[in-house]
Amino acid sequence: MSSVPVFEQRRCERFRLEPMYTSVCLQEVAESGPPRDGHAYDISESGVRLEIDEPPAVGAFVQVDLNLPADPQPIAASGRVVWTNDEDDDPAARRMAVRFESFATDSDRVRLNRFLGDSGRRQ
Repeated sequence: MSSVPVFEQRRCERFRLEPMYTSVCLQEVAESGPPRDGHAYDISESGVRLEIDEPPAVGAFVQVDLNLPADPQPIAASGRVVWTNDEDDDPAARRMAVRFESFATDSDRVRLNRFLGDSGRRQ
């Protein structure tokens, strides 16, 4: 049995979240459909891994409102869907990832970085 080295491709460190306490509302920007609710599993300053019942297509531009524990105001960011598990892997809610491209306000970015710096959530 040979071992293949695994190289980390992420630019930023991920931090674990408690999904039942970290709700997400996702809206596809180019679509007029209703927002989709889900839960986040981990986050970094460059993106979030979440699960949602009906994920948008890879490459879709989305708005994400993320409710972090102990923060009454959601963090608003926008970005692109970079991967989605297929139905064979996730027959119900599907896991996916969004890479952030921008935040709605500087305050959103500052609050996320404060949250990431205040905790021992490392994977």
